[in-house]
This record gives sequence, structure tokens and C-alpha cells, in this order.
Amino acid sequence: MLSKAAAKGVYRSLVCCSIGDERFGNLDKVSGIIAAGVFAEGYAGAEELRMLCECIESTGRLVFTARQNFLPEIQDVPTQLEWTLLDSQVMLIHSDPIHLFFYEIHHT
Repeated sequence: MLSKAAAKGVYRSLVCCSIGDERFGNLDKVSGIIAAGVFAEGYAGAEELRMLCECIESTGRLVFTARQNFLPEIQDVPTQLEWTLLDSQVMLIHSDPIHLFFYEIHHT
């Protein structure tokens, strides 16, 4: 997918890494992040969601998905941090619906 994204010629940089690994910690702040299929049982949870937020510039954007059964694991993060919900949608494509969230991130 990174090679397909690179072929578009619209991204300043593309990095393949896991949230929390050394390469992730060395990234510059960005204006937005899209994380689809990341927040799920056995993958990433509340701590990783907080870490992702730290990589976003103030008033940057974060879009992410989570299955409905995983929402209790991460639901407190947006309320503990200074996030503004811009939009959300529910996709009923599985027996466990997928929720799509679009937030503006604010840092103090």
C-alpha cells in the first residue's frame, strides 16, 4: 500500500512502523493521521491511541476505525484528551459494526 501511495506523489513522507517502536518515536508531527483497522483486540488499544495523538500537530486531524465490541477499550481517550468530534459513522458491514471517527486534536 505504501508503494501505491508513493505513486500518487502527494505525500511528503511514508513510513511503515508500529505505534511505539523506535521509528515511530522519531517521526515529526503531522497534520493528520488515518488509522483504519488498527484499534482492535490484539492490535492497538487506548495507550496506542494516546501515542498516536502525540504525533499530530495542534488542530490536526485524526481519523480511525474500531469495531463496536472494542469501543469500551478506547472510549475514554477522546474525553480525557482535548479532542473535538467532527464526524462519526457506523458501517454495518459485519455482525460487529465498524465505527469511523473523525476528530480534531488540540494540544495545550
